[in-house]
Amino acid sequence: MNKIIFSILSLLMLAGCSNDYSNEQKAKPLERTVHIKMNTAINKGEQEILRIAVFEFFMTCQPLKQKYLDDIEYIEYVSKMSCDKDSYYDYRCEKYGWSNVLYLKMKIKDDAKLIPSDLRAWGHIEHIYIGGPSTPGFTMSKFPLLCGAQQYDGEDVFIPSQGMAKLF
Repeated sequence: MNKIIFSILSLLMLAGCSNDYSNEQKAKPLERTVHIKMNTAINKGEQEILRIAVFEFFMTCQPLKQKYLDDIEYIEYVSKMSCDKDSYYDYRCEKYGWSNVLYLKMKIKDDAKLIPSDLRAWGHIEHIYIGGPSTPGFTMSKFPLLCGAQQYDGEDVFIPSQGMAKLF
C-alpha cells in the first residue's frame, strides 16, 4: 500500500482569519507544518474535504494549534463513512444525528516537549471522528484537554464546530 505524505503549510492560519477558504492564500501562515498521511489514494474532491476538515479541526482546537502543535508528529486520514446501517454504523451517528463521519488519527510525538507531562500523552494516537451536517463537530477519545474540552471520562468528548457543517 502506498503511503502518501504531504505537508500543508497554508493550513494553519492566524486565529483571526476568515473561514472563506478562497482567501486562505492571503492569510499569513504560521511557520509550522502538519503532515497528513493517507494510506489510500483519494481524489482531488476528497483531498479538499480533508484539507478543510483539518483546517477546521485546528481552528476549533485552539490550545492544540497555539501551544502544542510542534508535538504533533502527523495526522492520518483513515476513512470517510456514510452513516448507513447496512454498511457502516457508529454510535456517534445516532447520538449526534450525523449522516457522514470522517475518521482521522493524530500521532503525538514520542518525545513531546510542550504538552503537559501530567497528561501522559507522549507517543499516543488520538482518534478523531468528525461528523455532520446535523450537530457538526468532532469527538476525541484520549486527550480532549488539548482542545480545551473537559477531561476524558470513559466516553468520547464531543466538541462542536459550526465550520465542519460545510464538509457534509
